[in-house]
Amino acid sequence: KLEESGIIHSEIIHIKNFLPTDTVYSDNNPDNGYLLYFGRISEEKGVLTLVKAVEKLENNIPLIILGTGPIEDEIKEYIKAHNLGNRIKALGFKSGDELKKYVAEAKCVILPSEWYENGPYTIMEAMSQGKPVIVTNYGGLPEIVEDGKTGFICSPFDSDDLKNSIKKVCSLSDAEYKAMSSCAVEKAKIEFSPVTYAQKLTQKYNMEIICDVSPNTLALLNLDTLNIQELSTLGITTLRLDFGYSAKQIAKLSHQNIKLQFNASTITQEFLDELNHYQTDFQHIDALHNFYPREGTGLNVKKLQQQNELLHKYNISVGAFIPSYNKARSPIKKGLPTLEIHRYQTASLAMRHLKLLGIDSIF
Repeated sequence: KLEESGIIHSEIIHIKNFLPTDTVYSDNNPDNGYLLYFGRISEEKGVLTLVKAVEKLENNIPLIILGTGPIEDEIKEYIKAHNLGNRIKALGFKSGDELKKYVAEAKCVILPSEWYENGPYTIMEAMSQGKPVIVTNYGGLPEIVEDGKTGFICSPFDSDDLKNSIKKVCSLSDAEYKAMSSCAVEKAKIEFSPVTYAQKLTQKYNMEIICDVSPNTLALLNLDTLNIQELSTLGITTLRLDFGYSAKQIAKLSHQNIKLQFNASTITQEFLDELNHYQTDFQHIDALHNFYPREGTGLNVKKLQQQNELLHKYNISVGAFIPSYNKARSPIKKGLPTLEIHRYQTASLAMRHLKLLGIDSIF
């Protein structure tokens, strides 16, 4: 619709939202035989259309509505006026494990939106739990759901068409329901993965991601080793090695398909000799000086030149920081330069000075 409007003339980039990294995907959740809507109870969400569709069903499958919103009272009044209280329950706002349980045990999750949804987490979360989903053919919804494979798509504002989609779910055999559940989970794993999101984002903008790691990182993440392949899939191009890695460990990492980075300000001749002894591949190593937010803590020119000369002897590229073109970053707001003398200089002057001092990359 943005393209059709002509409002935006630059490229429009489409990347689906991602689910939290701790999402537990499952296609083995029970089907406790109820339909579920959870979210904001407002006119544009099509909740009243859903209630009318369930009212028209010949079977007595129950509908549970979770959430609050401006037409919550209207929905409850309709349910009461049409004697639907035994079939339709509006249970208010739910969150956390209680909400997860409702989602995991539903027969299907329904989002009958009557406006342009983008990438609603309601549907993403339902699919991650192996739930068939019913959505309207509006906005980004049909880009998420495959009709007849991970759920069903119906027309907006049409309670009869929605009723027919509900009947399709209810008429699935056990084998068909299991197949749809499995397809939903597999699609969620691929399309709503943080890894997929990171890959698309970094590739689109040609981004390089430098990630600080230390032996403590593995303990925090409950990992035995650094899996370089998995890190690469996240778009991480460089590992900045913190204190704690031995020269032998670094040498081994240098022969894997990822760039390593040292703190250029603290590296010593002795450590470089040790790396050389263990046959480190210096082509996979660069170095970056720190930035210094507190006034009076930045490097002096002599120290920077000494470190640059030392690292360049091993053909190691060296980077450093300059102050911002814009306002200084909070909370100290004293700039983030590598050299102390650059703290209150313009970015362009500091950049030219660093180039004269032999810096290869400027941040």
